[in-house]
Formats: sequence, C-alpha cells, structure tokens
Amino acid sequence: MDDKECCVLHGFSSGTPMFAIVQMRKAKKEHECIECGETIKKGDRYEYLRGKWKVELSKESMWATYRTCVGCCNVRNSYLCKGENYTIGEMWKQLRVFFIYKGISDDDLRSMLPAKAWS
Repeated sequence: MDDKECCVLHGFSSGTPMFAIVQMRKAKKEHECIECGETIKKGDRYEYLRGKWKVELSKESMWATYRTCVGCCNVRNSYLCKGENYTIGEMWKQLRVFFIYKGISDDDLRSMLPAKAWS
C-alpha cells in the first residue's frame, strides 16, 4: 500500500483525548469490540483505551473506555497513518467506503467485512 492509501481512516468526531491510557490486556471477562461488535472472550488479548475527551462546543469533558479486538487493531494499524486520528467505532464503515472506491463490489465485501460495516 502506498503512502496515499495508508490514511483511509479519518474523522475527528471523537476528537483527540486530553490524555489516555492505551494497553494490551488479557480479558478477565467477555467484552464487545468497539469496532466489529464481536465478543472478546475471556482469555483473549485486546486493546484497552481509557481517556478523557473534551466535548466539542463545550467547556466540559468526558471519560470513555473502548476495547478493541486484536484483529481490528491489526486492520486499523494497516490503514491508519502514524499520528493520525480516526472516529472510534467507525473503522469498518470507513474501510467499506474506501474499498468501494477501489472498485470492490458490495457483494464481495459482504463476505469479507463484519456486519457492523453496514450498520
């Protein structure tokens, strides 16, 4: 993939966190992946993100926690340029748009992408 195609994930509706903790963890209980919606099973490794974001058009801030399965982390890291942000939870929708732009049909994508890409 060339440099122009690595930045297909975009968006700043989540904004940049004021501060955040990002860790790879081993699940002690089941969680839902924020990206694909699949279950992260007990014992699986996953990315844990906890941070505080400034709420747009407000002086307030909010805490949020996100969990992402290893598969989605790997895909995200392949399509996200270093130092860039993207809208958390929107990765598969954005990749679907990119793949359609590249000429891959929706029919072919349905067998490759999780259901969340269409929701």
